[in-house]
Amino acid sequence: MAKTKTKPEPVLSWEEKRSQRANAGLSFYPKVTGEMSQHDWERVFDAHEGRLDPSKLPEKCRTLYDMPWPRILQEALHHDAMIVPPPGDDEVCRLFFQGVNRIRTGAGVTSGNVSGAAFQNRVNTWVLDGYAEGQDSLDGIIIEDELTNFLPAPIIQSLDTHSLKPVGKDGVAEDTQLNVESFGDWRLTRFARKATIDEQDMVNDVPGSLRKNLMALGRAATRCWLDLAWSTILSNPVLDLDNLALFENTTHKNLVTAAISDFNATLPTANPGPMAQAFAMMRRQTVATNDGSGQIQHINLEPAYVICSPELEWDMHRLFFPMIQSGCPVEIRVESRLTDIGVKNPLTGQVVTGSPGNWLLSADNTVAPWLLRGILQGTSGPKVRMSELNPQDNPGQFGLSIDVSQALACKLADYRGVVFGNSTT
Repeated sequence: MAKTKTKPEPVLSWEEKRSQRANAGLSFYPKVTGEMSQHDWERVFDAHEGRLDPSKLPEKCRTLYDMPWPRILQEALHHDAMIVPPPGDDEVCRLFFQGVNRIRTGAGVTSGNVSGAAFQNRVNTWVLDGYAEGQDSLDGIIIEDELTNFLPAPIIQSLDTHSLKPVGKDGVAEDTQLNVESFGDWRLTRFARKATIDEQDMVNDVPGSLRKNLMALGRAATRCWLDLAWSTILSNPVLDLDNLALFENTTHKNLVTAAISDFNATLPTANPGPMAQAFAMMRRQTVATNDGSGQIQHINLEPAYVICSPELEWDMHRLFFPMIQSGCPVEIRVESRLTDIGVKNPLTGQVVTGSPGNWLLSADNTVAPWLLRGILQGTSGPKVRMSELNPQDNPGQFGLSIDVSQALACKLADYRGVVFGNSTT
């Protein structure tokens, strides 16, 4: 008997799926993949309720599938670290979600008293949402290393120095060594701030001021890391790898000090000057094998990010326009810390000043990671603590004490994946 071919199900649009499920008496809710902020969850909820055009959802929320209300609500509440109700019908979940919204809009205040568990959840969400929304110009470039405590610890990395050799019939492969290299020592530092919230401000919350301020604390945690990283980069420190400055042209060959002249978008020339030189510098970087032969291994690094000062933003877009149009996967980012405004190292208090003509070309963090971020026991984001004011320590005060902290370390470990330039020198 001939087998009957199964006809593939049609690919339906968001509206078609909703209509199809509505006709069948079912609810429609998108299935969300990846990490989302509370703000994202709320926008997905608004889209489902018809208050927001689904096309206006963030990109990370668009790869969606239909899911019944009980399941998607459980996912959302689990993400939000709240008590998850047992699966029930749509109406039960709607009522529960309305209760969650009341917590959100009422700042966790019930009958004039602070609901500690609910408000703790709101505080965590707001701070982490702010942290996630902070602009991180080094995303995709850093490598995170987990440290277990605040004591000095060695930095151990594996270098890509292996080479394969032919092995004949019945032959035996030669031994190689797992090349584990020490890049010096580092240690974590705890950075933190504390805020006291009066009970009246919590009750009033006019309008959403607590949320905005706590999200600002989350963004401050992002800025703390960027200040630490960029002040370290601009200081051009000596690497433990070879006792040479990170950016230098004798050995590392990753410093460009000539002006970029080709900023003509309508008539690009064949030679965009120092930027082409920077691309070539990065692609020519090599590593020596660990077998003592002196053989060079080509790693052919691909430039992935261009980070420039605000003064060069439009020029960089014009310069890279032909390449991006042809499919060159280079992402242009803007970082004001590169300029003459100056950036203070939060660890030392030292202010490092750059130049309006500064720019940086970087590979991603796969083959030759050059910037390392140390974190404590797998926690890369800020840690939030909340406690009611103790009458013994704070007599006569009413409200909550909230502190936000994060443990960080920063180290520049390699030179191959980065080129530094100044277009005005």
